Amino acid sequence: MRFCPQVPKALLVHRYNPDQEFASSSKQAVTVLAEELQNLIQAKRGMEFIAMVGSLRQDQLRLQGPSLLEQYEANLVLVFSIEGEIQPSKSSMWKALATINLSLNAFKEKDGKLIQLSSLDIKPERIPARTYEKTKTYREKHYGRAARKLVKKWSEKEINQYLEELR
Repeated sequence: MRFCPQVPKALLVHRYNPDQEFASSSKQAVTVLAEELQNLIQAKRGMEFIAMVGSLRQDQLRLQGPSLLEQYEANLVLVFSIEGEIQPSKSSMWKALATINLSLNAFKEKDGKLIQLSSLDIKPERIPARTYEKTKTYREKHYGRAARKLVKKWSEKEINQYLEELR
């Protein structure tokens, strides 16, 4: 009799950034990244996408992770977290640069706790802006633009290899 390894059944979770200003301005970026990560997981053979659970704080993830796995009948939690900043630029052409950083972390449940399997940091992307403002709308727009650029530029090969290693 041959042993068949269990197919990873993945939940996707966004880890909420504790920086309130960034978190309130990054909804567009989170949506863009969640949709693209979901598409990559769904396209991955040998891995089943179960659900996008939503946004959780680090403590919520630690406490609720095992029960979420049980509730959704999943065996893998893929957590993505983003950080970003908008910095004024000294360039005469651009007034600011928006940067987005993306990290992926994989967890499984063991003895009622989440155990980290691996992590992957995606190369950050920056996008220039012709103006510089300190409004939420401005930050939301430019974090969203930076996230879309990140999705276009990230290495699907690198992410697919990361997902493959989770199988």
